[in-house]
Amino acid sequence: MKTIQKLLISAAFFLPLCTKTALTAEVNYDTAWIFVYDRGIYNENEPVPDVFHDVKPLSDGGYVCVGETRDSTGMRNVLLIKLDENGSKKMVKKYRFEEGVGGYSIIISKGDFIIGGYRYDDPLIMKTDSVGNIKWTTWYYDSINDERKLFRGATVNCLKETSRGTIICAAGDEYPNNNGLSLNNYAAVLELDSAGNLLGGKQWNNTSGYNVGGFYIEEVLLGNIIVSGYQSITCLDSNRNVIWRKKYTMMLDGVGSMVNNIMRAKMLRDGSLMVAGQAYEGNCWTKYQRLCFDAWWSPISYAYGTNETWDTAGTQGRSDVIYDFTQLIDGKLVFVGKKASIDGYGGVWTFVTDSTGKNILWERRVRIPYRTADGRAPTPLSVCATPDSGFTVVGEYACVDSIGGMNAFAAHYIPSEPITVINKPLLNQSNTAVKLKITGSKVIFSFPSSVSMPVELSVYNAAGKRITEVKSRDLTAEKNSLLWDCSGVSEGIYLYRIRFTDRISTGKLVLKKI
Repeated sequence: MKTIQKLLISAAFFLPLCTKTALTAEVNYDTAWIFVYDRGIYNENEPVPDVFHDVKPLSDGGYVCVGETRDSTGMRNVLLIKLDENGSKKMVKKYRFEEGVGGYSIIISKGDFIIGGYRYDDPLIMKTDSVGNIKWTTWYYDSINDERKLFRGATVNCLKETSRGTIICAAGDEYPNNNGLSLNNYAAVLELDSAGNLLGGKQWNNTSGYNVGGFYIEEVLLGNIIVSGYQSITCLDSNRNVIWRKKYTMMLDGVGSMVNNIMRAKMLRDGSLMVAGQAYEGNCWTKYQRLCFDAWWSPISYAYGTNETWDTAGTQGRSDVIYDFTQLIDGKLVFVGKKASIDGYGGVWTFVTDSTGKNILWERRVRIPYRTADGRAPTPLSVCATPDSGFTVVGEYACVDSIGGMNAFAAHYIPSEPITVINKPLLNQSNTAVKLKITGSKVIFSFPSSVSMPVELSVYNAAGKRITEVKSRDLTAEKNSLLWDCSGVSEGIYLYRIRFTDRISTGKLVLKKI
């Protein structure tokens, strides 16, 4: 068995609490884990397309993801996967009915899962227990009269639980006009009780002026709800009467298209609404003779639905979009979408702003040099805030073998702080306030017996990436040490940071194994 043979320790030092800001001058997020669901190929080397449309954190520290996959016959199935806190797969469930089905949204209600999606062309809503056993399923089709209760293409894109315990759903993708042509011009709101019974609903369309859709829904104040999608945001009261409607459109001369798209409208903690999606890039038609888009996000006044500011981000002459955003535990905002490069290839895009959305604090983009056979590029579709002040992103990602398919992916990011290490001559261990002892493949960090406060240990590699964290706990005179198991760690230089209530101790160590 390999053991640690040699450990060199730099001079540990203490920083008063008031200097903590110096350690966090830059905002940074580490990739804690990445999970990819790859089912390989079927039907003579045709790849299986998998995608996650939504994700939620679980009370045990894990995550639940919902999306869609295909079985061996090519039929679409609802895909439900539970991951543990480290992104490892715990449960996989696939649901198939007589027609193709898919899951687009999930909520957790008293330990159960409620999933919204589609069944063929009709809205699907189903409820399972915590291990994926179906409790009830409903979709809005009148089998007796052989007719749909809603307009065609009514996918449940988003569902939420209200303060009254009911379930509200945003639906609507297509609406056939009098000539039988499908238009992206239809929205619906459904409300159900906890047993899946329909309590009421409202549906509307607009055949001219601007398109409507039901992409996202949430309860705001006094039982009112906000529904957003395509070029409109609609605010409805508790009786589902329209309070106000805001539209974002830009008619192009000679094109005849309304090109702004609202993907999400969510209320922030300060009572304002943040809207995000994509907006027409002003001069691209003249310059490039085609439509191009900027990603945009903007706070608006909830009370009146009026526009206050516009912010854009994108690459000139290419189409960019924000698909989702959320507010983190610490108030910052994280946005996910797709940002094209000048050569036209798409990239997975994630960025964090301050609570106002005006200042980008951190940004990461994964550029993909190819698309799938059907022209799709990798896409992050949803993001959720997590209790560790981080966030989890889900969507679809290009297969590594580039044979044309997509894999479902989930990635978790956690905040990290830059590490400051003072290089001093190495001192004997007895001269440091934090003592280290080697026992087999374990390093024990011991503290003065007078310490009685919450303590947290983090260890980083030479590149500054956190590789382990020992959860905070109260130390007493009888129990004043933290343990780091190095059995799976390679040789090299490592930095450690020990956070007390009133100070931080950092140091450097070198691991040598025999």
